[in-house]
Amino acid sequence: MKILFVCSGNVFRSLSAEYLMRKYIIDNDIKNMSVDSAGIYATPDAGMSERVKRHLKEYGVIVRYREPKRLTIDLIEDSDVIVAMSTTHKEFIREHFSLDVPLFNDICYGKKTSVPDVDEAYPVFDEDKWNSYTSKTIKHIHDSMPALVKNIDRFLKTKHL
Repeated sequence: MKILFVCSGNVFRSLSAEYLMRKYIIDNDIKNMSVDSAGIYATPDAGMSERVKRHLKEYGVIVRYREPKRLTIDLIEDSDVIVAMSTTHKEFIREHFSLDVPLFNDICYGKKTSVPDVDEAYPVFDEDKWNSYTSKTIKHIHDSMPALVKNIDRFLKTKHL
């Protein structure tokens, strides 16, 4: 099974989910499961912030540079489950690819809620708030991995509209 996490820029939420899921798969010796991530507006020159890297390192994840990937039909066709990190991503995929995909929080907790980006939670830059929010979001994604693995089979059949 191949899981594809999707967010906006592929530099925070989806990339964190990819790295944390990959670590979870290895740590729990899960076979036949792989993971990737992409962003609906990803650009090659964007990169993961040091803040995100620092918080991922707290969970034993060392981030090496990887160019952000833009969501493409090839990535979609290569995936068994596409996971939208927010309702914006879910709507984008529905509009551009005619697919109804689940939200991260829906798979994990049965909640039709987004995992907001830091600038959505705090539109005005504030280093302390952005740092705290980044930490909480990465912890949420990390702590959700057992539930995601437990529930993912129910979402294997992504629906075409």
